Amino acid sequence: MISLNLKYFFKLSPLLLIMFLALGISGCQNFNNGPSDKLITYEEYSNLYRNFSTNFNPPDLTKVAIEDRIALVAIDKESSFGKRSYLTVSGQQDERVSQRRLAYENTSEKYIVFVDLIYLNKLLDNDLVYWNTNSINQYKDNALLKKFDDNILSYRNILIKITMFSEGEQNAASSDVIRKTTLSIVDFLESNQSSNP
Repeated sequence: MISLNLKYFFKLSPLLLIMFLALGISGCQNFNNGPSDKLITYEEYSNLYRNFSTNFNPPDLTKVAIEDRIALVAIDKESSFGKRSYLTVSGQQDERVSQRRLAYENTSEKYIVFVDLIYLNKLLDNDLVYWNTNSINQYKDNALLKKFDDNILSYRNILIKITMFSEGEQNAASSDVIRKTTLSIVDFLESNQSSNP
C-alpha cells in the first residue's frame, strides 16, 4: 500500500511542481518597471553630474570644488579582474571617465565631504549598499578612524560614494552629516528621476 502511494506521488510530483512554479511566477510582481529598470546612458550620467554640480546643496555644507576637467585614471589591468586599464567606460584611454567628484565643506565644524558618482555598465537596484560601521574592535579607539566616515548608494547603474573627513573626532552632530547628505542625495535623485524619465 505504501509503495503504491509513493508511485502515485512520484507520477504526480512533476505535474505538481510545474503547477506550483506557474502559480508562483504568475503571482510575482515586477517592482522594477519604469525608468529605474533602464541603464543610464553616459550622456545622462554626464548631465546628472552637471546637475549635481549646479543644483545639489546638502544641508550644512558649502560646495567648494567640482571636477571641471577630465581626470583620466590609469590602473593595473589586474586590479579590474582583467577588464580595463583605465577608469573609463571603454576601459581604454579616452575622455568618457567613469568617476566624477564633488567636494563640500563645513568650515565651522571643520569637515569635508566628497560625493563621487561612479558610472557602471551594469544595472543595480536603487539602494543604500554600504554604511561604514567602524566595527573592528582592534581599531575602535583609533584616532584616525574617528575622523573618517563613508557610505555607498546605488542608483540604477551609478554608485554614489559619500566620504567625510573631519579635523576633530566624529561626534553625533558630525555623524549626522553623512545621514543628512545621504537623504539629500536620495531626494535629489528621486526628483531627478521623476523630471527626467
